[in-house]
Amino acid sequence: MPGTYRGPIQLVVLDFAGTLVDGPQDLRDQYPEDDGLGVKAPIIAFTETLREWGIDLSWEQLREPMGRYKRDHLRVLLESAEGRRQFEHEHDREWNEGDIDEMMEVFRSVQEEVIVREELAKPITGAKETIDTLQRHGKALANTTGYTEAAAEALDAKLREEYDIHLDFVTHSDNVKAGRPAPWMIQQGMRALDVERADAVVKVGDTTLDIEEGVNAGVWTVGLYSSGNDDFDALRDAGADYLVPSISELPQVIWSIEQRLLRGDQ
Repeated sequence: MPGTYRGPIQLVVLDFAGTLVDGPQDLRDQYPEDDGLGVKAPIIAFTETLREWGIDLSWEQLREPMGRYKRDHLRVLLESAEGRRQFEHEHDREWNEGDIDEMMEVFRSVQEEVIVREELAKPITGAKETIDTLQRHGKALANTTGYTEAAAEALDAKLREEYDIHLDFVTHSDNVKAGRPAPWMIQQGMRALDVERADAVVKVGDTTLDIEEGVNAGVWTVGLYSSGNDDFDALRDAGADYLVPSISELPQVIWSIEQRLLRGDQ
């Protein structure tokens, strides 16, 4: 990739669920509690996992920590008043780290299967066209995600094989010392693709943690407020530089940022 970039923006870093795939759709025929928002795959995987321990949380409760590394997400759920109450009622004791270890083993297995279900892995409307456009214009495309290594690799393989979407670099929280909102995954992608300047990078995502990850890395940030987990106000308050409904509007944002950079207006 070095030497092939065109334009001031060299690298666009995308989230997976709610940004590239797993968008808003009505799947109540399969998942009766479906709330119509994007990012369903982690919710379904947490639901199936927690029910094995006698814990049944609402989709709203399950969404609150969205964007975190999945072990951290699970910990927040168990630390919540309802999660703690249900665990203690079911098991006559408080949960401990060993319980989290066991839950994560189950969760990893469930997630690897859920994440590639056809209805959840298919690209959001306009995603393929956006990827093609950005790649034609010489932009590298990377991914950072809270998914585990096996899940991220399974989804990346499905996108390549079934949808002809080829990202230049994919990483995950298992690869770094801390997941989002730490900047390490973005910086890892920059090193792998030989991108030196933070102002040549755009981070795109649907959660506040995506935006905070970008802010902490010092890169441009774009929040997608209609396709994923968090709404316009939450993404704005997290510090997003730009806000658009979905990935289909992303190319115009990239061109706008490039014009600002060419004018020296940052």
